[in-house]
Amino acid sequence: MKLLTATTVLLTFSLISARWCYEGIGSPDYGYDGYKGDCGNGTSFCYKFGFDGGYQNYGCGECQDVSEGYCLDQCDWDLCNEPGAIDGAGDLPKTLSLILPVAYFLARLA
Repeated sequence: MKLLTATTVLLTFSLISARWCYEGIGSPDYGYDGYKGDCGNGTSFCYKFGFDGGYQNYGCGECQDVSEGYCLDQCDWDLCNEPGAIDGAGDLPKTLSLILPVAYFLARLA
């Protein structure tokens, strides 16, 4: 039983540590075409990159400045690169559903 509890706790922590970022492209004038993407455990940043004409590119990883555009934002928490048209509040129940079982199992182990 303790092995099952420990496995559940480790799996839950690994799911919580995975970075989620918005990924896609868009502009304030024409809307945003994007989705929520799982960046995996190797990525700890989300970025929002701007181009001339108001277009934005957003996704996982670090923001790299190039000659055609400029870095608008780089952040290190889940869904922090909100493009403007998408609301990340819908992910709060999923996060809480992972945190509450971990807290319960940790309290039982103590």
